[in-house]
Amino acid sequence: MSGSESQLVCEADGESLMVHQKAGNFGYLLFCFDNFSIAFFALKKYNKDILILYGVTLMTDKIKGRSPNLDIIRIFALFCVVGVHFFVHTNFYAYPIDCTNMYIMTVLRSFFAICVPLFIILTGYLMKNKTLSAKFYMSIVKTLCIYLLASFANYIYRIAVIKDGMSVLSMLTGILNFTTAEYAWYVEMYIGLFLLIPFLNLIYNNLQSKTHKLVLIITLIALTSAPSVLNVWNFAAPSSFLLPSANTHYINLIPDWWCGIYPVTYYFIGCWLREYGIGISCRKNAVLLAVSVIFWGMFNIYRSYPSAFSAGPWIEWYGLPQVINATLVFSLLLCIKADNVPKSLHRPLKVLSDLTFGAYLMSWVFDHFFYTHIGRIVPDMAAWLKWMPLMIALTFVCSLAASFVLNVIYNVCYKAFVKCFVKKSA
Repeated sequence: MSGSESQLVCEADGESLMVHQKAGNFGYLLFCFDNFSIAFFALKKYNKDILILYGVTLMTDKIKGRSPNLDIIRIFALFCVVGVHFFVHTNFYAYPIDCTNMYIMTVLRSFFAICVPLFIILTGYLMKNKTLSAKFYMSIVKTLCIYLLASFANYIYRIAVIKDGMSVLSMLTGILNFTTAEYAWYVEMYIGLFLLIPFLNLIYNNLQSKTHKLVLIITLIALTSAPSVLNVWNFAAPSSFLLPSANTHYINLIPDWWCGIYPVTYYFIGCWLREYGIGISCRKNAVLLAVSVIFWGMFNIYRSYPSAFSAGPWIEWYGLPQVINATLVFSLLLCIKADNVPKSLHRPLKVLSDLTFGAYLMSWVFDHFFYTHIGRIVPDMAAWLKWMPLMIALTFVCSLAASFVLNVIYNVCYKAFVKCFVKKSA
């Protein structure tokens, strides 16, 4: 390499990105922290392989080493989020499960509950090797910024459309206690999990064998998920097995105190899938998934009939049905061969995948808007089934579009900040 040309290497999101600096074509590198994901550059466009972005990461036109499978998983998880919220906004839980349409919707409700588990398993899959470092802690900056923007957007919708009278002070305190954005509970959970990740990795990665890691996961499933299906029976009243919806008095068989730490369970499942996979063929995986979806869907019908949908612990995020279905869906989507995904789709998948977090937070706005207006012309709950594809598609697409706007605002603000910093440092 000649004296007029040098090479700068910065690591971003686990990938080494090469930036060739040529005299006269670039400005200068202000600083690049050791293993930091934030690097500020004053750069001019050099060639088509370099895309100048001022933000947490640098990106090139070529997506090197990025699996489209993971993008598909994240997009599908968002789709399931929108799907599971369909049942909230149609008042599904207030109607009896007593006809074919309601049976079908019960099975779909049972399946869509994998949305949050998929996101957390993906976190474990991607974060398995993260260590305690400045780079790691700074990687949450964009997440928090998008959360702030989404919260403000939710606030604008509240006061402009719903006119609920939320004050600016309530909005600000709501950001801190995760109530300004209706679906922000996930952010509150994720921040805590994120802070634990380096320490969770120390636990998992320092176990001596595959068997030890398997025992860890089985132990966590026993503590957090098994109670959801074992502690929901009344053995003192055998008749309750014939019509469980008529009896909600249960006898605990095992401790259920630890159910609340279910994110750790899903995180370690993600670590396991990253290291060992599920250990069965893709065909068997697909068959098991189909059987599991039907079985747990029928289980929910059995627990609910002829009353309204029974909201027992088995339908919670920590429920064993969600653990099984989410793990099987995740591993099945990993079976997709990257070569079978057209290269022309890799970048669109990546873009959509990067928008899912903001779309999740913005989806409440479109849920509220569409269900409020379209709900006026739907005669009853059973009739909602034919509206389901349209409602989910509308919210899904609009939420991604809104997230795109949030990300544009974020990048513009970040670019302005960098330019300001460059001028002050010049």
